[in-house]
Amino acid sequence: NQNLTIGRPLVILTGGIATGKSSVVQRLRQHGIDVVDTDAIAHALTAPHGAALPELRKVFGDGIFAADGTLDRAALRDIVFNDPDQKTRLEQILHQAIEAIAAATSPYVVADVPLFAETGFLREQADRVLVVDCPLDIQKQRLLARGNLPEELADLILQAQAPREARLS
Repeated sequence: NQNLTIGRPLVILTGGIATGKSSVVQRLRQHGIDVVDTDAIAHALTAPHGAALPELRKVFGDGIFAADGTLDRAALRDIVFNDPDQKTRLEQILHQAIEAIAAATSPYVVADVPLFAETGFLREQADRVLVVDCPLDIQKQRLLARGNLPEELADLILQAQAPREARLS
């Protein structure tokens, strides 16, 4: 929605997995800043039986759904990644995240958008982008420290994200 009016500055918070984004969110909230977890809202809307699924099927077709009827997030991401019009259509469907941002009452609002480098979600509305970053070796150590993750899988997870350079740019 290009016409998002929230009456306060919007800061996009993003960063790769295990870079320390959660710690930044915790600190911001301690200082009374509203942080909207757009990922959690989007996942709730697109979970099995989620409120956004019928509209997503209508707009993007059956190709974004797995055989079991669940949303194929990778397929949807592929559609919207390079097409601004499709990205706008997706944002309109996921308007609850935008409503949560508009409901913020702190002097500025932070939208936690983990896949910002991949999707550009809310880029047009953002006043600032805050990228949480750390060296790749530390990122990998933190990811492995979460437990029960073989090193090969950690490497795959890190490779699946936008390159660090893309996020920083």
